Amino acid sequence: MQLRIAAQAIVLLPLAANAFFLAPAPTAARSSQHASIAGARPALCRRQSTALLDSKLIEIPEERLSEVFRFFDPETSTVIDCYAENFAEIDGARYVVGFPVDDAVAIAMEQDGDIMPVPVDDELMDTLFPVLQKDLEEAGAELVLKRTPVTLTLSGLEAYDDEDREDLTGDDEGGDADNEDVELISELDINGEKFLLVKFLDPVLMVAKEVKGKGEVTYELLDADEDERVTALVEEMLTEETSD
Repeated sequence: MQLRIAAQAIVLLPLAANAFFLAPAPTAARSSQHASIAGARPALCRRQSTALLDSKLIEIPEERLSEVFRFFDPETSTVIDCYAENFAEIDGARYVVGFPVDDAVAIAMEQDGDIMPVPVDDELMDTLFPVLQKDLEEAGAELVLKRTPVTLTLSGLEAYDDEDREDLTGDDEGGDADNEDVELISELDINGEKFLLVKFLDPVLMVAKEVKGKGEVTYELLDADEDERVTALVEEMLTEETSD
């Protein structure tokens, strides 16, 4: 079953080739359990082309396409495993543009036919996540829901065919919908309110900075200021690369 994301749900920064960056919602929006979708938020508007003079994208070598890069979030001490889409060099620093190894998902509410994802760092998630995690376990589903940074992820979904997914959702309509934003995976009722577990159908891209320590290399997710600057440049470079 495919559903649409509400016009005010979560910041999606669309790129070519059916991918998007999943960015944090503004603080005020998070406090009300909402964010906003935008083709490009004001902070990520196009930079002058001269800003790209010290920036470049580097293609991932074929032998590293299946390598798993562990992106670390210093704020929460959590990690998310990703495959690399590109390397990027910006002002002398090296970054990895990646997408999750597991399926990117969200816990969401449905309002007037629209899907309202709950931000990963929202207080409501503290209540919803363990309940849904337990619900999947009790249902006998071989699925593992992970509270990873940037986006929740779900492993094991590839083992389920369409008929198996209908058993999870109770949907026998064959998933017909006029929208392809998200796919319904499961439903949960808490105190009479319905919540949905949905999978993003387009790849979710994120950027991590390469940090070299003593004999090891780590990849750290960016703080808000660096994320705003770097993601804007990466978005522009990916768009230009696709249009060439």
